[in-house]
Amino acid sequence: MREIRLGLERHLDVSSYASRFFDARQMQEIRTGLEEGIDVREYAKFMYTATDMKRIRENAGRRTEQEAAEAAAKRQTQSMEQAEELLSEGSRQQMELVGISVSSDEMEAYIIYDEKLTKMSRADLIKALRRKGIVKGIDEAAITRILSGEAETDKPVLVAQGRPPVKGKDGWYEYFFRTEVARTPKQLEDGSVDYQSVEWFEIVRENQKVVEYHKAQDGVTGFTVKGTLLPALKGKELEILRGSGYRLTDDGNVYIAAMDGRIELRGTQLVITRMFIFDEITTATGNVDVDGNAYVRGNVGSGTRIKATGDVVIDGFIEGAVIESGANIFLRSGVNASGLGYLRAEGDVAGSFFEAATVWAGGDIRANYSLDSELHAKGRLRLSGEKGSVIGGRADAAKGIAVYKAGNSAGVPTYLHFGVTDEMKRRAQDLEEKIAEINHELEVFRGAYADFYMKYPAEVRNSMELYIKVERAIYTKEKELAELLPEQEKLAEIIKNAGDAVAVIRDTVYEGVQFEANGVTWNARTVSNIRVKRVKNRIAVYPN
Repeated sequence: MREIRLGLERHLDVSSYASRFFDARQMQEIRTGLEEGIDVREYAKFMYTATDMKRIRENAGRRTEQEAAEAAAKRQTQSMEQAEELLSEGSRQQMELVGISVSSDEMEAYIIYDEKLTKMSRADLIKALRRKGIVKGIDEAAITRILSGEAETDKPVLVAQGRPPVKGKDGWYEYFFRTEVARTPKQLEDGSVDYQSVEWFEIVRENQKVVEYHKAQDGVTGFTVKGTLLPALKGKELEILRGSGYRLTDDGNVYIAAMDGRIELRGTQLVITRMFIFDEITTATGNVDVDGNAYVRGNVGSGTRIKATGDVVIDGFIEGAVIESGANIFLRSGVNASGLGYLRAEGDVAGSFFEAATVWAGGDIRANYSLDSELHAKGRLRLSGEKGSVIGGRADAAKGIAVYKAGNSAGVPTYLHFGVTDEMKRRAQDLEEKIAEINHELEVFRGAYADFYMKYPAEVRNSMELYIKVERAIYTKEKELAELLPEQEKLAEIIKNAGDAVAVIRDTVYEGVQFEANGVTWNARTVSNIRVKRVKNRIAVYPN
């Protein structure tokens, strides 16, 4: 099944080996031959073992050349015999005077020009070439120059040239949507950014053709001047795109959107997720809870809630609302939450401003300014432009902070933390304990499974309810573990690199701002253009 799947993923014709009479190794050799552009019909037979198939596959190209050479030699001999029969004694004597040389790779043939050649007929000169085995790639124009006396005396004249094999064009994908959406806001003169102009996503319609695969092409066979055929490899097929939200045509080459929604190409992953569009969200319209992306053209009022498994994109202003995203939150305007707003995303959060809001991001937080807000990012905090200030509240960013100003002249308390956060420490501890618990449970279940396997034959244990429960428990726990381990690995990498985090203030840090880096604090005095970093057990401040 694996070999058939791999063949289908590579756009191969698996019918040549999709048979229960082939074992997996035989299938692999046939699949490899198809990928290499070899004619596998020669060895895709039940009589050959996988080892035999491998040997035949590796020798296929060389043997094909040898057989072609033997056929060419046979044709050459026949041509020579026919030429001998047709030549007169005088013509034969003339041809013996013709100086013909062939390159060692048999790709070029030359005649040393002599004035006596002008007395030969075209037919006799061609026959002379054939007597030397030169039957392909003959240059008729060169023959004309020689016979008319226009060729340069005592210089070799190229009269025949072979053609090297040309590999076929590899398969390729044609996309009918923008595969890259920059999501980069326009930078304004003051250094801030215009979130109103950002294109956050690409939308497609149901039944729209989004991708077409063009299959690899056959190569062009080459030849030598002596007629030996030089086999050409077929182009390489690309793997099939994986993903969701689309369907394939019967030939497997055209991808059709299965729904209206947002489309993304993530490497070799083609993902279309449903896009739910709303004019505005108020207490009158009710809350939103969708499996997909949510796009709000207007404002989001206080007391409302938006929850989406995908991105949340809002064009208007946000008041005291709760917004949760399984991906990213993108705001063309900003949030004025009066202490009631809460935004949480597994990915990035970006908007023009945050006022009296609480924001959690699994990635970066980007804005033009923050006022009396709680900002928590596992990535970086970036506040852009001359207005890129963080005033009041708290900002945590594991990978570092970059702002224009911090605090204000009134000395409003502002807390900036970079490096490992308390929330990250708690989550790392929770993950470690949970993974240890699952591993212990798996050890118990696998032991019970092994006992059943040793004591009972398959037809007996497969009918035992307890055995089936143990088998299902192992599957469930392994799946749970597979979901937790990548999160633990990602969090460990963040914590590992947090020691290099820095806070960069491009203009002024006011008194009242406190920096903390991995447990070490520094209460700032008013100072300009600095870089703050933990060095061993103290905070170091450098000119930026």
